[in-house]
Amino acid sequence: ANLIADPQGRIGVANPELAKLFGLPDAEQAVGRHLGDFYRDPALWEEHRRSVAGQGRIELNDLPIRRADGAEAVVIARLTARRGHSGMELHAFFTDVTALEQTRRELAQALGENRLLAQRGIEMLEHERRNIARELHDEMGQWLNALKVDAVSVRNRTDVPDEVRAAAQSIVE
Repeated sequence: ANLIADPQGRIGVANPELAKLFGLPDAEQAVGRHLGDFYRDPALWEEHRRSVAGQGRIELNDLPIRRADGAEAVVIARLTARRGHSGMELHAFFTDVTALEQTRRELAQALGENRLLAQRGIEMLEHERRNIARELHDEMGQWLNALKVDAVSVRNRTDVPDEVRAAAQSIVE
């Protein structure tokens, strides 16, 4: 989307894409309007206008604009001061990145949610590992104690062969 304006920002020429971006029915509706009217922040327009006058050209990323219908959009823009037929002119080139910004926000949100889910998953795994370790420790301790009691009982019997008594003593130890 392109336009040519006077140094104060009054639009003299605009293409149809600019009209569509600014929410206007056609390019003729842009003529005579002030570029600053489409800035969400009028003070920012003044800052940009002064910067272009001083530097000759500025590049803008993620510039929020307000369309004629009140909707907001995000654009990247290049504003250039050039000498034209009637003196200095402001040439502006805009690219609508609203959908890209929305997708970027959605991806950032999804990434944040995925990080939280991954963290929660790790916490749940650690909790389950601790539970399993505790259960194994408690159950294993009970089983080993029961084996020892049985081994002591076998070892202390007099009617078992010596090799069984020795095996039971080995278990007790």
